[in-house]
Amino acid sequence: MRTSIRPWIICIVLAASMTGCALQSPPPKSRSVATHQSPPPPQITTTQEQRIARLLNDADYALSQNRLLTPIEDNAFDRFQSVLLMDPDNQAAKAGLQAVGLRYVELARNAMNRGQFKEAQSYINNARSIDPGNPLVPELEANLRRARAAQPVPKAYTPGPNETLLDATELTRQSPAVIAQLAQLAQRARQTGELVIIHARTDAEGRWIYSQMREALEDFLLRGDIKISSQPRVEFIPEL
Repeated sequence: MRTSIRPWIICIVLAASMTGCALQSPPPKSRSVATHQSPPPPQITTTQEQRIARLLNDADYALSQNRLLTPIEDNAFDRFQSVLLMDPDNQAAKAGLQAVGLRYVELARNAMNRGQFKEAQSYINNARSIDPGNPLVPELEANLRRARAAQPVPKAYTPGPNETLLDATELTRQSPAVIAQLAQLAQRARQTGELVIIHARTDAEGRWIYSQMREALEDFLLRGDIKISSQPRVEFIPEL
């Protein structure tokens, strides 16, 4: 009896073992999941950044047109300064101000080469006020001093036979003496019928001279013209 039971026990054990193997689930296969990387969100430009970009663009255009300090509120300097008020570390605005200063240095050199020393000094002053640390400014000013010293002293103007000189200092002051002189010259024009050529340092000065001569005449039409000259004077041209 013992001999016949042992084979059955072995078969039962083997069957149970095989059943356990059949019921055990295989491990899940690993799946490669494709990861989708979303694009970075669009960069949002703030209102201030837009305004700075617009100011820089307008400033560069004003610089290209030589609108450096004028006209008021429509020049390169004011726009670059406006950018720095909003963004004190803005490098484009700082470079722009240096470019404005260098443009004035260039204008000063050109004026000095033409012998326009007063104009050159004005440009140098502008360059210094915009960029005080520019090393070209003191060098250019020294060149201007040397050019002025080498300039020959201008000879005094010799008036022609039909010319009357006007004192520049009295004319600048618009003194009673020069007003009386212009009244006398107006009376000469009335008596002789000559044409009057007014030589003045500026157009505004010439118009003032004409108005004074015109006021000295009641019902006489003063005929003539205005010309720009370094020596103020009144010239009479006989009528042909």
